Amino acid sequence: YKDSLVLIFWGVIEQSLRSLGREKHILKGKITIENNIPLGMGLGFSAAFCVAITRWFVFLGLVSDAELISFSTRMEDYFHGLSSGVDVLGVMSSKGVYVLSGNNHSFIDTVWAPRLYLMCSDRLSVTSECVKKVNAIHASQPTVAKEIDKNMHRAVGLAMEGLRRPGDVGFKNLSEAICLAQTCFERWGLVPDDVREKINFMYKS
Repeated sequence: YKDSLVLIFWGVIEQSLRSLGREKHILKGKITIENNIPLGMGLGFSAAFCVAITRWFVFLGLVSDAELISFSTRMEDYFHGLSSGVDVLGVMSSKGVYVLSGNNHSFIDTVWAPRLYLMCSDRLSVTSECVKKVNAIHASQPTVAKEIDKNMHRAVGLAMEGLRRPGDVGFKNLSEAICLAQTCFERWGLVPDDVREKINFMYKS
């Protein structure tokens, strides 16, 4: 990812400096970036990257510490067109975060930590394109869109309830939440056939 990181780095830096009315020639020295988050795999690379760069800007005195969340979110617009800020909050928190909108969020106190195993889909995705698909459904099929959103909201509630309950009850709630959320992604048209096959394989395992 070395070449990709260089392009992403300067793209984000130049856009962010422009928003501050600054030029990149004010930056001096050498910066080393160590990254172990795959790009385009839905694991939050853009949020982690933007938070790291914003913390550097805070160190340089270009941004105040109070602006860490808001500036990181605006910086992530470079990747998504318009960032929700959800991943930024997730990156910065050691706890689960329930986000309603913008800075309206609360932390989730959990009583257990599930063992989650990830399987690589070998698919790269661009978040902005996924957002366009969802927005297109809202524009062309508002009733369907509201139904999907309602189910996703229920999935989030089940997940939070599951993490707050110990034992089999909590596990059942979380499992149901994951399955319900999966159907939402499928109805949004965000699950290619080959990925669906891998998902079905995991369900049967």
